[in-house]
Amino acid sequence: PIGTKVAAEGVVTVGTGPFGTRVFYVQDASSGIMAFFNPSGTAVTVNLGASIRVVGTVNQFGGELEIDSVAVSVLGTGTVPTPRALSGAQINARTFEGELARVSDAEIISVPGGTGASFNVAARDLAGTDFTIRVAGAGTGLTRSSFVVGRRYNATGILGSFSGVAQLKPRATTDLEAASAAISIAEVKARPIGTKVTAEGVVTVGTGPFGTRVFYLQDASGGIMAFFNPSGTAVTVDLGARVRAAGTVNQFGGELEIDSVAVTVLGTATVPTPRTVTAAQMIARTFEGELAKLENATVTSVPGGTGSSFNVTVTASTGESLTVRVAGSGTGLTRSSFQVGARYDFVGILGSFSATAQLKPRSTADLIQL
Repeated sequence: PIGTKVAAEGVVTVGTGPFGTRVFYVQDASSGIMAFFNPSGTAVTVNLGASIRVVGTVNQFGGELEIDSVAVSVLGTGTVPTPRALSGAQINARTFEGELARVSDAEIISVPGGTGASFNVAARDLAGTDFTIRVAGAGTGLTRSSFVVGRRYNATGILGSFSGVAQLKPRATTDLEAASAAISIAEVKARPIGTKVTAEGVVTVGTGPFGTRVFYLQDASGGIMAFFNPSGTAVTVDLGARVRAAGTVNQFGGELEIDSVAVTVLGTATVPTPRTVTAAQMIARTFEGELAKLENATVTSVPGGTGSSFNVTVTASTGESLTVRVAGSGTGLTRSSFQVGARYDFVGILGSFSATAQLKPRSTADLIQL
């Protein structure tokens, strides 16, 4: 309740300065909260990334909860949490109030006139939901000219509120970056490792079958794996969703991917029909990242063991030895799903590991026994 004396520990997500000399935010694994030095007391400098212990009283400012009249002990340094990827609707719901958050591809709708250092900017996400970006003072370095109406930005900041209205509060000019224009997946694959890219496509396998942080998307030019940063927040991405994925070109086991991805769901679409491939095309990895179908292949060996991820060796109708990869328990496939000597049509994602091509079924429905 308001007035309760509390103590909490966490990492500073915005230090004193950007939002005022007496205000900072702290976040732990459970949530984040504003902290405020008593105006009649002494405020100390609290730095971004500091690991701290705060003691004070539960209060609220403009309806947003805070730890008031705070006393701070610095415990060391910590890692600033990865911003939580949110939609405009999630911003407005205030579920993650106090946390560091990010909205991708937010369009600026209007910027107010005036000269005050604090002001509200109207923004809209790709789903068409309006929300508020709050510039909380001159300490952020942001001015009205930082925002161009009609332009899209990836906006990072603290999720706060005032009088019941949610606000995303950037901490600095670096929290406002122009959104990259989407390029084709083929272009993504041609970019050097480490390049920041944005692509749009249809999800051919959502999070779950290959792990909670992995999915694949495909457009008319090709397909690619996408991966959520292990230190960040993974969101559910569904099969058939039309998404915009922004991240960095990387590779895992030699297979190209969009790493540390931020996802915006644009709607739903038809999952592409699996491309029928020959053994030679699979070995050449010509269509890596795409949803594919290998017809009339015979299971020649299934490994022993109990692990949920394993490789099955199959022989193509043309005689080549190929690998079918079961990528985890999320597929529902086990060793008993495969019968040595039986012929199948295999559907799945064309991937690779250490330069060896793999066809990765998404579920039991991707195994069609002949």
